[in-house]
Amino acid sequence: MNYIKSFINSMGCYPLEYNRAVHGPYDPCRYYGKPDTHVMDLKISEIPGWLSRRRFDPYSMICAVARWRNRHQVRYIFPYKSKSTYYLQMLFLFWVLSYANGYKTTHIRSSYLGNVQKWFHYITQMCITSLYNLVNAK
Repeated sequence: MNYIKSFINSMGCYPLEYNRAVHGPYDPCRYYGKPDTHVMDLKISEIPGWLSRRRFDPYSMICAVARWRNRHQVRYIFPYKSKSTYYLQMLFLFWVLSYANGYKTTHIRSSYLGNVQKWFHYITQMCITSLYNLVNAK
């Protein structure tokens, strides 16, 4: 119960690690905790210790996702010249989700692609035949 109360009280506040005198103006994209080794700089033997220093509570995860979202928006959404970036990214996301949703159907039916190729072949043959008949009509 105490955790929920502290979570509600911390909503809308700066992170506890933030110090205005040290860090300057607040940037929501930045992590104000103690700097640590980047993932790509780790050796395999250092991974368990690195994971033990991470915080996996729900509030920390929400903060990490919020920082990623702010960083993404500052880099790709907010720039002055990006007119259609947001819509193209949403379209791409919709395409990926639609593909993932229909993957099971298209993957199980092994003749799916064969049927599409047969249909395409049939349509092209009809077009070629009709063009041939138009050219050679007397």
